[in-house]
Amino acid sequence: MDNREIKDKLFDILVERLAISKDSITLEQRLSEDLGVQPLSTDSVDLLLEIEEKFGVKIDNDEYVRLLTVGDILGYLDRCINNGEDDEVD
Repeated sequence: MDNREIKDKLFDILVERLAISKDSITLEQRLSEDLGVQPLSTDSVDLLLEIEEKFGVKIDNDEYVRLLTVGDILGYLDRCINNGEDDEVD
């Protein structure tokens, strides 16, 4: 899966979960401050689980709290998927 496909799929998840328009999402947006997703809240955990399920990856909670922006998540997913890693990255 190339970066564009990962980005489109991630944006679709964010649109569905956060009820925002796809055109309004930027890679620089911070999950907490800009999108209202508080770390380890119910919404955050639900988002994490959906990302894991849709992309077939496992994101450790310690790693997830370091993913502060949409771009951070995209980069993490790209590394996991395109490096053949199906588990958390140390």
